Amino acid sequence: MRRGAGATSWTAGADRHIPASMSVYAKAWIYVLIAAALIALYLTFERAISADYRLPILIGVFALNAGLAFILFKCPACGTSVFAACPSIFGPFVPWPHRICRKCGQDNRTGKHPSGGELD
Repeated sequence: MRRGAGATSWTAGADRHIPASMSVYAKAWIYVLIAAALIALYLTFERAISADYRLPILIGVFALNAGLAFILFKCPACGTSVFAACPSIFGPFVPWPHRICRKCGQDNRTGKHPSGGELD
């Protein structure tokens, strides 16, 4: 079936409100919020799990979450994780993403480098 000239798709006008691609910073924050919701859900239903397994499961889930976050969300310019930080109380990473890359200084929210150029 051929669409006529007046036919519109379900995405008509959406490009005015939604950016073509989300920044790595926005994706990382969505991941953090989903992970926090899942951990809250686990803590809500914690009583259904045997007491012997509660702490190991929570530690395993936290380690898996931190590892995935560290691997999946990287600066487009240099490849450093957006969760990487100077060594602190949290260790080599923090549980929230950084807007500015700690290694190259790129703004991970807009994709602009401090030198003024944009990434391809």
